[in-house]
Amino acid sequence: SRKEMKLDEVVVTGSRAPLTALQSAKIVKVITADDIHRAAVETVNDVLKLATGVDVRQRGGFGVQTDISINGGTSDQITILLNGINISSPQTGHNAADFPVDMADIERIEILEGSAARVFGSSAFNGAINIVTRREQKSGVTLSAEGGSFGTWGANGRAALTTGVVTNSQSGGYRQSDGGTLHSDFKRRQMFYQGDLASQHINLQWQAGLASQDFGANTFYSAKFNDQFEATRR
Repeated sequence: SRKEMKLDEVVVTGSRAPLTALQSAKIVKVITADDIHRAAVETVNDVLKLATGVDVRQRGGFGVQTDISINGGTSDQITILLNGINISSPQTGHNAADFPVDMADIERIEILEGSAARVFGSSAFNGAINIVTRREQKSGVTLSAEGGSFGTWGANGRAALTTGVVTNSQSGGYRQSDGGTLHSDFKRRQMFYQGDLASQHINLQWQAGLASQDFGANTFYSAKFNDQFEATRR
């Protein structure tokens, strides 16, 4: 027999005024420089693990090869931005983590979830990640170095020069390791430059970056073949 059931009334309303995609509500999570400092993380990949809904599948130490996805999507369904500029690899999402910046360069990381991210293009199917770098207010130099087991060591440097309304800053880093298992060695190089011109009448920003990696890809894509090697230049 059939039984009729009455449900409470459901009212669905939209915006009171028509909005463009850029003006519509968005789900945005922000990881600040303070969050990064308190987490004591080593790489950008480790920072993204702090965000709910972001899946970071890291193969190898220090995020040498990493797949990044949002809310159940794939690594090819997100867009990686650096100060709003798309730096996603056109080849494959497996190279999404070839960041040209170091941890010391980052001011905050903005994570945009859902369909609202499509304002950044069709590749931002499930979301977008925007890395915002520091804008220096005065000249200065910072240096850092690290070392560990299995021949692991690295060094990073950052310098800024402010003259009047123009600021130039550049950073560079190198890290390598012999790896703890066969064909897990790697060498990573990165370099990033950004310039700012801020006056009463004009505000310009420009940037350039380089990421270079050589690494043993032991079982990255198949456990059957452990003698694999890759090199990427971005």
